[in-house]
Amino acid sequence: RPPRSTLFPYTTLFRSWKIIRQATTWKSFPWVVKVDPVSVFIPYRLRAILKYQHVTENGVFLENCKYVRMSFHGSMEVMSNKAFGTLLDNLEDCQRVLPWSNGSHAHFRYYGEDKFAAWCMLANGVDKVPSLQQVETVPEDQPITGLHLTVSCPGHRSLFEMQKKKWHPNCSRVKTAGMHAFKTVEKYFKCLEETTM
Repeated sequence: RPPRSTLFPYTTLFRSWKIIRQATTWKSFPWVVKVDPVSVFIPYRLRAILKYQHVTENGVFLENCKYVRMSFHGSMEVMSNKAFGTLLDNLEDCQRVLPWSNGSHAHFRYYGEDKFAAWCMLANGVDKVPSLQQVETVPEDQPITGLHLTVSCPGHRSLFEMQKKKWHPNCSRVKTAGMHAFKTVEKYFKCLEETTM
């Protein structure tokens, strides 16, 4: 077992999820959305996407990065009420069963909360809605729409852009519900202004 100091994000995460589970406020809403603070989030765009989204009896979560094994990036997580309830109901079992301290196909040694959540939901029958976002096929003179753009998803950047060490979505062109990552106040509000113009 790794030292407690390396488990800090996980102990904090599980404590947060358990508090949410106990509070039960989430049960009043059809969708649960987790957005990183460095993501620009436009709620009305997400509402337009979810308005017609079919939800199975098992609940659904929305894939937000195509063509990769880990297709549920934590910068913007969208889960139906049933899916989130399944995650909360199975937290302890998933923590015991999933190899969360062996982060193969992850950015770090330990699972991020996004990978843990996705694999826990899948292991308990929740359905994944495949991403329909086709960033690479959108003509240069047209806006990019859809769920989310993030620096951590290779499919959200062109081959040329993949060579750049620091990359941000072009907010004057992007009309997605979420854009990630803007780590300064100036960059965040510049993107917010450009994408809502």
